[in-house]
Amino acid sequence: MTLSRNREWTFLIAGLAIALNFYLVYRKKSVDAEACEVDLTTGEAACDVATNWNKRILWITVVIYIIGFTVSYLAFPVLMNLGLL
Repeated sequence: MTLSRNREWTFLIAGLAIALNFYLVYRKKSVDAEACEVDLTTGEAACDVATNWNKRILWITVVIYIIGFTVSYLAFPVLMNLGLL
């Protein structure tokens, strides 16, 4: 009930958090080569593996956010215009 009453704030804060995560994941950064340990079994740097997982999880949250936004704000008006409600 509390989230549905304050859905504007909920979506605003969640959208800002996702935008901040986009900045943190996709910014250009100079990583010291010694800072990343290399996995001996795969030969990949630990930073590269973590970055790949961060990008996957970020895009999953974007999809969930879009679905939630669509259901919360767009579903009712669209169904009303189609005459289904």
